[in-house]
Amino acid sequence: GGKSKRGKSWLMFDLAIAAALGNTALRHFPSAGAAKVLYLALEDGRARLQGRTRLICPGVETLDNLHIRYAFPPLLEGGVELLEQEITREQYGLVVIDVLAKLESKGKNGAKNYNETYEMFAPLQAIRQRHPFCLAMLTHLRKSDADDVFDAIMGSAAYQGAQDVLWVLERKPKDDFAFLHVRDKDAEDKTLAL
Repeated sequence: GGKSKRGKSWLMFDLAIAAALGNTALRHFPSAGAAKVLYLALEDGRARLQGRTRLICPGVETLDNLHIRYAFPPLLEGGVELLEQEITREQYGLVVIDVLAKLESKGKNGAKNYNETYEMFAPLQAIRQRHPFCLAMLTHLRKSDADDVFDAIMGSAAYQGAQDVLWVLERKPKDDFAFLHVRDKDAEDKTLAL
C-alpha cells in the first residue's frame, strides 16, 4: 500500500522488470533467475509504461517474460477463473495487480465488510496453493494517519488477515527518499530505506 502518487506503481514495475529479466531488484536484492511476470496495469496505459521501462531499464528492446494487461474482469466476476487459466498456461512466477480496487466488486452500499473482503481473497489463496507463484496487490492508504503504518491500508483488518506479507511505501511528495515498511507473518517487522 501507499498514498497516491508516491511511487508504489514505480516500485512494483521496477520489481516486475527485474523479475522478468532475472536482474537484481532495486539494485540491491539478487534474483533467483528470470521468471514470467503478469502485470495488470489497470490505472496506467501503454505509453506511460513504455516511458517507465526506458527510465528503469535503458536499452532494453524486448521483455518477453513480462506480459502486461490493461484491463481485467473483477475477481468475483470471472477474474479469478481467468487469472488461474493464465497462470496455468503461462506458469507465471509473479503476478502484480496494480491496483486492487479495480478488481474488487462493490458491496450493496459501495463498501465491503470484513467477511466480504476476506472472502474475496480466499479463491486467490486457493490458486496459490495449486500453483507456486508470488501475488503482489497494490492498494491505497487511507488519508488519515495511523499509529501503526499498516493500519492505514484501505480495508486494513481484512487485508492484513489474508496476506502473508504487507508492504507500505512511505514517501513525501517529490522526495527522493522513501521508506518501505515490511510486515511478514513469519519474520519481524523491518523498514528499508530506498
